[in-house]
Amino acid sequence: MDITPTVVEHVFERLIGRGVDFRKALTFFGTPGRTAAQKSGVVREDMASIEAQLAPQVSMLIYEMSVIRERHKEEYGDRVEAAVKELQG
Repeated sequence: MDITPTVVEHVFERLIGRGVDFRKALTFFGTPGRTAAQKSGVVREDMASIEAQLAPQVSMLIYEMSVIRERHKEEYGDRVEAAVKELQG
């Protein structure tokens, strides 16, 4: 997809509320030697459509990640509690 790393940053900020590592965006979306005069054929409406398609999937991913994070937090807490009890005898 012919978009700039800056566009990638803005899309990520809108979709997940955070930016991306600009160096990674540059690696995957940068075009060596490209100048500002060389415009992309991808227009704002294209990006809006792509974002609209991705938004539900990203929301589900964020939700699933929070469930996993909470489960691991509980498991870690249980292990710590068991270790403390074992140390106390």
